[in-house]
Amino acid sequence: SNQQHETGDPGCLCGTPGHMDCTPANAGFYMIQYVMLPADCGGGVSPGNGPGPSPIYTGPYNPGGGFGSTANPCDKIKNANVKYSKLKPSLVTIAGTTSQNHENGFFIDASATSTTANPIQDFPLGTAGTIEIDNNTSQKYVIIVHTHDAVGSTGNGTYSVFTWDDLAKINQLIINNHIDVSNFIFYVITADGTKYAMTIENGAVFQNFFYYLNTNNVGQTVDMDKLLNTQKVYDTYYNKETPGLISETSSPAIDKVNFLKFLKDTGLSSGVSLFESNSDFSSYSKISLKSNGTVNSQNCN
Repeated sequence: SNQQHETGDPGCLCGTPGHMDCTPANAGFYMIQYVMLPADCGGGVSPGNGPGPSPIYTGPYNPGGGFGSTANPCDKIKNANVKYSKLKPSLVTIAGTTSQNHENGFFIDASATSTTANPIQDFPLGTAGTIEIDNNTSQKYVIIVHTHDAVGSTGNGTYSVFTWDDLAKINQLIINNHIDVSNFIFYVITADGTKYAMTIENGAVFQNFFYYLNTNNVGQTVDMDKLLNTQKVYDTYYNKETPGLISETSSPAIDKVNFLKFLKDTGLSSGVSLFESNSDFSSYSKISLKSNGTVNSQNCN
C-alpha cells in the first residue's frame, strides 16, 4: 500500500474496510543488486577509500585547455623558488616536524604572485593524523607540500615515498580541474629523511592508470581489464595484506627503486618527473630508473 510493507504485514490495510482503493501485497520477489565498494587502506594525505580516495567518474575527461607544460621539469622547481621567496624556508621548517605523530602540510595556490606577502597556506589536520586537502578549492593548487610522520596510524611510522593515496588524491584533483598542471609541484618530506618533489608534464597519465567505479552511476560500463590491472599493481606495491613491496617499514633506499618501478609499471613515468632534494632544499636531482634497474640521478643545478 505504498508503504513498502512485506507480504502479510499487519500494517498493510489494503482490502479492509475504508482501504478498498488499493491492492494488498502479493507474494513479492527479491531484487539483488551488487555494488563494488573500495575499502579503507589509509596511509596518505587523507584517509582514502582504497585503493585510493572516494569513487571517481570514469567517463571522458576534458580539463579545458588540455594537459601539458612548456616548462622544463627542473625549471619548474627553480622558478617556484625564485617566484615564492618564502617557499624554501617553509620547506626547511616543515621538514623539522616529521618526528611528530601527525602529518603537516601547506600549499600555494594560483592566487599567489611574486609580490604576495605570504603565499603559504596551511592545510588543516584531518582524521587519523593526516592533513585534509580540499577537493573543490576555489583556486587551483600550484604547490602542495606534506609530511609523512614518524608514527603513522599503526605506530610503525609512515612511507618514505609518495603513497598510493597521495597519487590518487592528485588524480582526483586533476579530474576536478583543481591543479595548475603546467606549474604544479608535489612534495613529500618523511621521517625517514627522504625529500621528494614531483612535477607533472602530462596529467592524463593519472587518469589512464587509476580506475575507480562511480557507485552512484547505475548501469555504467566497467572496464574489468583496467580495473583488475589497477588492483594488481596496488597489490604488488602497496597492499598491506600481501604485503606490497613498499610499506611503512621497508628500506628507504629500496623504496626509491620500487617507487620508480611503480611509476614505470603504471605508465605514470611518461607524464611525471621525480626529484630528490638535499637537506635545505637548495639542490635537486631528477631521478629515473635505468634499464638495469638502478637509479639514474641528474643534478638540476
